[in-house]
Amino acid sequence: MENIPKPLPFRVPEGYQGPKRSLVLAGGGMRLSYQAGVLKALEEHGLQFTHADGTSGGIFTLAMLLSGLSTDQMCHNWRTLNSKHFVSYLPFRKYLNPLRLAAFGDADGIRYKILPHLGVNIERIQAEQALAGTFNVCNYSEKKNEAIPHQNITLPHLLAGVSLPMFMPALKINHNWYIDAVWIKDANLLEAVRRGAEEIWVVWTIGNISEYKNGTFNQYVQMIEMSANGALYAELDYITELNHRISRGDSPYGQQKTIQVHLIKPAYPLPLDPDLYFNRVNATTLIDRGYADAKEYLLNLPPEPVATTNLSTKMKSQGIAFSCRAKLSGKLFNQLAVLHLSLTIHDIQDYVQTNQPYQLNASLSFPEGLRIYYGFNGELTVQRNDTGQDKLVQFQFRAEMEGKSYVVTGSAVFNGRFLSGSGKKAEVKLYAGTSPVGRPLQTAEFNISVADWVYLRRSLSVYNANGWFERRRAKKTLKSYFFSDN
Repeated sequence: MENIPKPLPFRVPEGYQGPKRSLVLAGGGMRLSYQAGVLKALEEHGLQFTHADGTSGGIFTLAMLLSGLSTDQMCHNWRTLNSKHFVSYLPFRKYLNPLRLAAFGDADGIRYKILPHLGVNIERIQAEQALAGTFNVCNYSEKKNEAIPHQNITLPHLLAGVSLPMFMPALKINHNWYIDAVWIKDANLLEAVRRGAEEIWVVWTIGNISEYKNGTFNQYVQMIEMSANGALYAELDYITELNHRISRGDSPYGQQKTIQVHLIKPAYPLPLDPDLYFNRVNATTLIDRGYADAKEYLLNLPPEPVATTNLSTKMKSQGIAFSCRAKLSGKLFNQLAVLHLSLTIHDIQDYVQTNQPYQLNASLSFPEGLRIYYGFNGELTVQRNDTGQDKLVQFQFRAEMEGKSYVVTGSAVFNGRFLSGSGKKAEVKLYAGTSPVGRPLQTAEFNISVADWVYLRRSLSVYNANGWFERRRAKKTLKSYFFSDN
């Protein structure tokens, strides 16, 4: 497992004759590490693009890509980022007159901490030759979106492009005021169309559920969701009409065949920015989830994809939910290996009553070789142990390592003495191929250290509950399910 340098991702080689593809990176606030996981899967699939476009938080991903980072570097930079650096406060005296505030905070945290840590380099972006990029920013003075070519991008444009009204101030550039474009659009598919794209790959992270929630912050987010999804639907409608014209030989932008739209999104809405800020979720989990969602899409790739307007971004609603993260260490391939497992139960009552396998996000890292492999098709089940007194927790996921397919399985015993004795370890097996059949290649014992126990304990979170009583009842339900002999 040598760490061999790879060429920059997604660039088309000289003399490329394949279809014109555009990568469209929508916004998503502080949670854009999800997109790094998606890009890792797209790179493994061998996709190449002639154009990439970023809006709102998607600007971070596009800026990293055009700065010459590999997908591994993107994932690493997101994993090691302190998410609290997104928040930067104004001088105290500004808050003494709240009715005159430009915003709740400023862009200093992003300018001096976030962008440098992510590896964003303006000069490198401007010098990019192989991949055309466009950054969407709202020109508030003119009330229009501007797709700025990467050769012309500046640091103020990047900052303005992620400056949400109320949270960060607008920036003045060449006599005009600029702000985040999300209120106009959160994904610019038409820029890709105008550039002749015949395949558009959209990475979508904005929520879209039927339920309307109460609360000031929820309603601010819902305004973004209405604006972003509505603008996307309008662009998809236009592409549908344009495809009818192309099929009749009328192609105003030069496409030789109808435009295919691929849309990769999570099944459930991603956690919101405060969840990341207060550690209910972390970048590692979001990267794992993005990779798994992209692999799921690629494994079931539709032959003629055209995103249906009213279904394209629809997501499932959550009930009272629970999330946790765990790390276990052991040995595989004669070297130290670390398993990172992330479980999110989107509806606790449904999970307990149906007793079905639940989706698990996972990754397997080898610190000595500085390699990380991401899991997909992961699931977790809970059932009684043979003794009838303890619960047997089993998990499995697929992974591709150095071009080969593997399945990782594991089992651990849970009881009332959680993480004492047998609860501190898991039996992990590694199988060659795409299913856990036959004799495993390796069987190893993975353990939870004291530090890993603290990591797990801090990650336990019940949310979407209406008050303390509902949260307490949900915790009791989970405790009974995982640790009792029921």
